[in-house]
Amino acid sequence: MSELELASACLGLILFGESGSNFSNQSAVYNVVWNRSNHRVEQVCDTVYAPKQFEYITLMQQKKAKEPSQEEFLKYQLIAVKFLTHANGYTYNPVGHATFFHDDRISPQRNIFKKPLLVQVNNLYFY
Repeated sequence: MSELELASACLGLILFGESGSNFSNQSAVYNVVWNRSNHRVEQVCDTVYAPKQFEYITLMQQKKAKEPSQEEFLKYQLIAVKFLTHANGYTYNPVGHATFFHDDRISPQRNIFKKPLLVQVNNLYFY
């Protein structure tokens, strides 16, 4: 499996679990992963699976989160490929250099990162 295929699989799971179908949320979550992985495709999976970094991955590992169907997974993996290859329209970065975020639907609903709020994108807060 190529680095791009592996990275798009990892990123696709995060997009599915953390951002849903909203493009602005997807772009924001992608950019946090990209910032944390130092803009390197080969570090995306390490970033995604780092312990206690993404609520969806933690819950999925505990068998408490819904895994995507094969069709959903392929859909989000394709979106991930577009982000990772910087396809036309997939370069939008609403979060700048943010490396943390939380979803206002998930407790705790406060700034646990002790960093300044940079931007809010829909229900996601980026630090």
